[in-house]
Amino acid sequence: MGRQIRSADASWSNVRPMQATTPVLVGIGTITDHGGGNDPLDLMIRALELAADDAGASGLLGRVDAVMVPRGTWAHPDPGRALADHVGASGARTLVADAGVLQTTLFGRAVDAVRGGARAVVIAGGEAAASAKRAGSTTAPRPSAVTDAGSSPDEVVSPHGMVISGLEIARSFWTPAHQYALIERALGRTPEELDRTWAGWSQVAAANPEAWRREVVTASSLAFGSATNPAVAHPYGRRHCSQMNVDQAAALIVVSVETARSLGIPADRWVFPWAIVESNHMVPVPNRRDVAGSPGFAAVGRRLAQLTGVAPADASLVDLYSCFPSAVEVQRRELGLPADRALTVTGGMSFAGGPFNNYVLQSTARMAQLLRAAPGERGLVTAISGMITKQAGMLWSSEPPGESCVVAEVGEEVAAANPAVPVVGEPDRTAGVATVVTSTLVAGDAPRVWVLGELASGERTLVSSTSSAAVHAFATDTGIGGSIVVAGAEFEPVEGSGPDR
Repeated sequence: MGRQIRSADASWSNVRPMQATTPVLVGIGTITDHGGGNDPLDLMIRALELAADDAGASGLLGRVDAVMVPRGTWAHPDPGRALADHVGASGARTLVADAGVLQTTLFGRAVDAVRGGARAVVIAGGEAAASAKRAGSTTAPRPSAVTDAGSSPDEVVSPHGMVISGLEIARSFWTPAHQYALIERALGRTPEELDRTWAGWSQVAAANPEAWRREVVTASSLAFGSATNPAVAHPYGRRHCSQMNVDQAAALIVVSVETARSLGIPADRWVFPWAIVESNHMVPVPNRRDVAGSPGFAAVGRRLAQLTGVAPADASLVDLYSCFPSAVEVQRRELGLPADRALTVTGGMSFAGGPFNNYVLQSTARMAQLLRAAPGERGLVTAISGMITKQAGMLWSSEPPGESCVVAEVGEEVAAANPAVPVVGEPDRTAGVATVVTSTLVAGDAPRVWVLGELASGERTLVSSTSSAAVHAFATDTGIGGSIVVAGAEFEPVEGSGPDR
């Protein structure tokens, strides 16, 4: 049976008013290609063509006034220009958002552009990391059907400040899996609880036709250090981590209600952004008073509820940014979501795929598809930059939001209420006893324990040890609340304290 089409938005006329410039998502295109030999630019173009077909309106691509792309691992200088030229929208402005910029920022920019008079805006992104890995390169473009001719985008959006601290840089502690493992241990979950939760996400991915991995895994197969889940940083194995070696792309087309009407785009294709809320106030992991918390996400959730009347827990569908399990659990707690409800529509970045700096396009595309099939329901999509360093949420629905979508920033509010904990200014001169805030054991030929400790002065420090005593003491025990002896960048457990106390 063909889909039922709302031929006009008359069914909404007595519900919520819409302005001609109200933004609406009308075209969705996604690509997951296991064939290999791909270039990300080609994948993005294929996704854009699918998005135009999905909207069901000839002439749509000719009205594109802007193309926005989150920067990936690729070397193309201006992929937006190549996309615009390919579809005959050579006059479109192009934008590239650097890594460290929340992917939701592109949606906020698209909303503002449409309200400012743009007829149609494309948000597109893609990766061909799987193809690059096979070819032995992570950045060099492969032969493409199109080129970007070495042009520069009309605008580049870059983050302000660093997502990690000088202390982490000094210690060479910048691997996301290791930092998220620190957060995981601070959460206090057992590895068994973690594995049961993550196995459930694989079931969602198995039902998602665009997921990179669609096999269902068991909790036992996720056991840390097992043959099926090699150790990375306790309690995380490889299958707990985001899978960025994928060939995936997504393209979404946002237009004004006026454009949608003039092109005769069926109303059952329309999905509305209700609110986009971000916190761009950055506090690196060592400086957070509560390593297992995120005041930014709490503020994002409150503001979404204030703006829309829909609390995060009231959303019918939810997709939490899922680079690592601790990211999901921190969000769940701060947003007030029950532990027993579905928290993903894709299956998450470990299973559905986590293309670098592009996942939110994938999750929003999937959310919009599901909302089309559930008229009137609300869907929450979240985003993270860094190590839960920036936070964002978007609320979507197949019903209009009223006059238009609201774009808001809550970073100043978060900064005022949550001062950062100081870290030692000269970490290599640190000495004395410190209290363990959290820890992780990083796997390798020489396993290394990392500890975030708090000195008597109240300052934090980040230290490590490869000693057999430290590895034994912290192998499975977090040691939180115990004591260590710090000497520069290294530490040793205090006898009679720490994990074995």
